[in-house]
Amino acid sequence: MKLVVRVKLLPTPEQAAALAETLHACNSAAGFVSRAAFERKVFSRAGLQKLVYGEVKARGLSAQPALHVIRKVADAYTVLHAQIAVGLLGKPGSRRRARAEGRPVRFRPDAAQPFDDRCLSWRVDARTVSIWTVRGRMKDVAFTGEPSQLKMLAEHRRGESDLVHRDGRWFLAATCEVPEAPLNADPADWIGVDRGVVNLATTSDGDNHQGRGLDRYRRRMARVRAELQARGTKSAKRKLKRRARREARHAAHVNHTIAKTVVADAQRTGRGIALEDLRGIRDRVRLRRHQRATHSSWPFHQLGEFIAYKARRVGVPVLEVDAAYTSQRCPRCGHVSRTNRPSRDAFCCVVCGLAGPADHIAAVNVRARARTAWAFVNTPDAAVSPSYRRGSHEPQTRLLEGVVDVDVTQVTALGIGELARLTGVPVRTIRFYCDEGILEAGRTYGGHRRFGPDAVERLRTVRRLRALGLGLPEIGRVLAGERSLAEAVAAERAALDAELADLAWRRASLRAVEEADPAERARRLDLLAAAERGAAARDALVAFWRGLVVAQVPPGLMEAFLHGTVPDPPPDPTPAQVVAYAEMVALAADRSLARTLRAGVRRAAAEIADEGALMLGAHEASAMVRPAVAAGRPPAPGPALDLFVEAHATARDTRDTPGFRRRLLRTVSAGQDERMDRYWRLHGEVTGDPVTLGAAQSWLVAALATTCPPPSE
Repeated sequence: MKLVVRVKLLPTPEQAAALAETLHACNSAAGFVSRAAFERKVFSRAGLQKLVYGEVKARGLSAQPALHVIRKVADAYTVLHAQIAVGLLGKPGSRRRARAEGRPVRFRPDAAQPFDDRCLSWRVDARTVSIWTVRGRMKDVAFTGEPSQLKMLAEHRRGESDLVHRDGRWFLAATCEVPEAPLNADPADWIGVDRGVVNLATTSDGDNHQGRGLDRYRRRMARVRAELQARGTKSAKRKLKRRARREARHAAHVNHTIAKTVVADAQRTGRGIALEDLRGIRDRVRLRRHQRATHSSWPFHQLGEFIAYKARRVGVPVLEVDAAYTSQRCPRCGHVSRTNRPSRDAFCCVVCGLAGPADHIAAVNVRARARTAWAFVNTPDAAVSPSYRRGSHEPQTRLLEGVVDVDVTQVTALGIGELARLTGVPVRTIRFYCDEGILEAGRTYGGHRRFGPDAVERLRTVRRLRALGLGLPEIGRVLAGERSLAEAVAAERAALDAELADLAWRRASLRAVEEADPAERARRLDLLAAAERGAAARDALVAFWRGLVVAQVPPGLMEAFLHGTVPDPPPDPTPAQVVAYAEMVALAADRSLARTLRAGVRRAAAEIADEGALMLGAHEASAMVRPAVAAGRPPAPGPALDLFVEAHATARDTRDTPGFRRRLLRTVSAGQDERMDRYWRLHGEVTGDPVTLGAAQSWLVAALATTCPPPSE
């Protein structure tokens, strides 16, 4: 395996000046090659060498440095094109991507420059190097490093070295090819490692490497960074760059320490190391604003890389397992639930009662999954590793044939990835449906979901119903057989009709305010605010009329009474209808009108024995006079009036006599109010029918007055 050893150069002032001139000359030539490559659209090493090799040498560079400059430019464009291809520089048309594609790659004057053994020779025993510069070959340039670095240089250095100038200091980064120890193919067990933010690494042995110190260091660096950013000077920007590198070195040191400890434990005990597969975790989670900086600076990938390369050096196997639900699964009974982890630090199984630190439980689950996966990989006749089975059933079939004698055509268990591929539903959505109880899934020992053959059609049904707008609770009742599909669709259509009616009401209200005179607009806005929804406005009118009925009335008769007194909100109202309905609500909210009407009702109730019969007779009489009212005929005695008087007489347990008619006229006349006349006119505007129940009652009262002449003096 290849490792990089960086040693520090100790040049004299003359040597440092020559090295600086060399870097400037090489990077100036690199800028020239980059511009030529961008203009000619030639990015390969061979193409650039044919294009600019002679001109680069003419700039004062020898043959090998000139070739290294050309290769450095070609490699830079290769990296740039790869970043563009995978979307690291933004989507097509974005500002960042357009800037990257619209100009050549630029090189800093002090950017690193590679040297091979023809341009750089090492004398490790004397701790000096001989290096090519634009001033000629410079010998006896001293360097220093740790004893372990010097030993690795002497034994394993191979290939190129990079000359680096940073913060006024000079370094050489040398490539070393270090042999790997034989891999332990039969580990005694596994050390599960759970990586986190609060605890950077927690092992299944109970070792906890906390991130508290690193977090405090980052917060302190953030405060210093904010102060320097507020200054905005050039020196402040230079200090910001130095502090950013210092912070990165500190985090790397912490990760090196953790990785070294974990690998040393695994090597000493003959075990392997199991890590969670955390790829894509930054894209799968949604964070609050105060969590973004902490999460984006979480060095979990670097820690995994350090553990992996240190383990390779000593022959310790490293295995990555699925990270799903490792902190929610009970390692004793296998129960998986969010309630198993009531807080970030605590775990308590709601089934068997197992409790402990959540990160330690997660590490134990990682170890268990590594045991299962390693046994699966090393099963006799296993064709491929389990990771290959994601897109094909054939390897899984051959593996099953090697383990037990089964009919492979009956193997119907589907993984969550296979189910997502067959249905087109994202994996995260399938997990959500499982958590909500819409889909049923079994669990393997490693905690992976397995779905039956009916899951595909069930998931497609869920997807179709979701496309129609049905909610998950309703879909769950349909799938459970508690409700038919027709009933669910009808209920959803009714809810949609109600929503459309509310939207039509709002639109008419907005138009009513918009079309009002400027002087009238504020009053109309207050008026419509009391009836912002049609259904709520109707409920207010129903409550008003129910309050005027003081006796017990059969439900059917009460519904008929409310149907005649309270209009339904129009499905597609005009602004005038909305304003009229709002004025009716305002009249119903008038407390003085309600008190007056209730007082008259209570006085009449003392005489009335059967209010239901009275309401029925009055309703029939009103229906009889509708044609006369609609035709505009003047009030006159007739069968309708006789029915009206007979209903009142029967309700009062008396007979229709001239004296009763005079008393009845005084009673009904006392109950009339101009505001109620206004209510019935508004009722007609809303319904579009001027013959309202109130208009019919007024016609009957006027007809009664024609049969009761005033007494002669």
